[in-house]
Amino acid sequence: GPVLVAGFALDSVEGDVRIDAAGLDATLTEARVWGGAVVGHYALGRLDEPWPHRVRATGTSLAVAALLGQLGVDSAGLAGSLDGELELAWSGRLIGAGLGRATATVRPGSGDVPAAGTVVLTMDGDGALRFATEGLTLAGAPASWRGPLTLGSWVPDWRLEFVGLDVPVAARLLRGWVGEEVLPAGLDGAVTGAVLLS
Repeated sequence: GPVLVAGFALDSVEGDVRIDAAGLDATLTEARVWGGAVVGHYALGRLDEPWPHRVRATGTSLAVAALLGQLGVDSAGLAGSLDGELELAWSGRLIGAGLGRATATVRPGSGDVPAAGTVVLTMDGDGALRFATEGLTLAGAPASWRGPLTLGSWVPDWRLEFVGLDVPVAARLLRGWVGEEVLPAGLDGAVTGAVLLS
């Protein structure tokens, strides 16, 4: 069955763990999650205060919608898969006070809102995961996505900007994020603007 790691269910897990006086060292040589694969390394620098943790991971072909769903965020029709790398360090149980960075390259998938581009996530020790994008497109329209996601409550404070986004695509995104229809049915054309989500 699946192995739970920080609340995430991993399947087909293979790896090695070493525990000695110097701490704990674990290598994940294979795991399946969100439709893709993850490999990585975890180190607990010592078995005493301040309990220094360090994680490095690489993911391939991870489904964007499945990842967002695991975080409790509606995918709003976003379709794609990503390859990414993550590094994070923190002390004790204070993962929200950790420092880290992740970079993901998103390839469009089949669905309501195919997404492509680069997403950069950073943690600066303040309990938030900050999003920024480079070369992002949503259903082929140029877009940008930035702002924090509060860890634990998973409440976003995001700003999404887009240029020339087809109205039905904008309606699908808004329906997913707001939880109800925002734009009237039958509208046509393209939208340029910004959406604030919090």
